[in-house]
Amino acid sequence: MSKQTRYNKMWMDVAEVFAQQSHATRRKVGCVIIAGDRIISQGWNGTPAGFDNCCENEFGETLPYVIHAESNALDKITRDGSVGARGATLYVTLAPCILCAVRIANCGIAAVYYRDDYRIRDGLDHLSLMNIPTTQI
Repeated sequence: MSKQTRYNKMWMDVAEVFAQQSHATRRKVGCVIIAGDRIISQGWNGTPAGFDNCCENEFGETLPYVIHAESNALDKITRDGSVGARGATLYVTLAPCILCAVRIANCGIAAVYYRDDYRIRDGLDHLSLMNIPTTQI
């Protein structure tokens, strides 16, 4: 196993650890953004600050205001202001949706690694259109 393959597995394992911080009952998603050899941001799916931590309604459907893991990680970079995402690598446990893919491309992320497929492929298609490599690991 190559050094890069070992690192990719390690960073995906770290994204999975962050996923466990989510209060979602249906699907927990975690994300880490890496620049060089360090984590510059992390996130998991959850509700906005000030909301209770319930992510699903009584029918088990995700509430419309739940923030995706990738968006949470990108928001933390924005709030911090000292580090940008340009050229960084994003690891996420679920392939990005189209809205997250647009944000990922707009922030200058250079590559995306994901573990599980999302039910809709439009996010991966958008990243491909933007020449951002995506790899399932």
